[in-house]
Amino acid sequence: MNKDLLKRALSRLDEIFVENDHKGATFLACGGGALILMGLITRDTVDLDVIEPSVNGDVLKFVSQVAKELKLDDRWLNSDCETLSRDLPKGWKSDLAPLFGGRRVIVMGLSRQNIINTKFWALCDRSDDDLEDLINLQPTENELNSAVVWTMPLDGHPDWSKHVQDCLGRVKKRLGHV
Repeated sequence: MNKDLLKRALSRLDEIFVENDHKGATFLACGGGALILMGLITRDTVDLDVIEPSVNGDVLKFVSQVAKELKLDDRWLNSDCETLSRDLPKGWKSDLAPLFGGRRVIVMGLSRQNIINTKFWALCDRSDDDLEDLINLQPTENELNSAVVWTMPLDGHPDWSKHVQDCLGRVKKRLGHV
């Protein structure tokens, strides 16, 4: 999904909430979909990851309806990353940025530092898509150092510290910070 399709999907979800007299939801988003809505990256994504609320019950039914209508993946809006809420720094909800505002569907995104933190952790944990996202964010050395401090305790593997430092080296090299 590109930015236009993601906004169209959220707008349609908002319409469905209204049509069904659903109270609505404020979704707290992270990941590539949030970066796309912020205009910080231009790559496509298959989903919009939300930390909360959980996408279940009527919301899941409405998300599936949007998926069918717009020919999207059934999980185009999902709460697979909801466990992030326990690792984000205290007070993280006080520094959210508005990404989408409908009548019943609101999407808020993480702060810049928390986006950098979670993207750096994702790079260390899984894939190079996250490296490209980090490069597009152009983090400062201070922002990267904060991300390293946040990421270090998130995995107990004995080689995790070295792996995190290796990932930091890759990012710094690409950014020209070395």
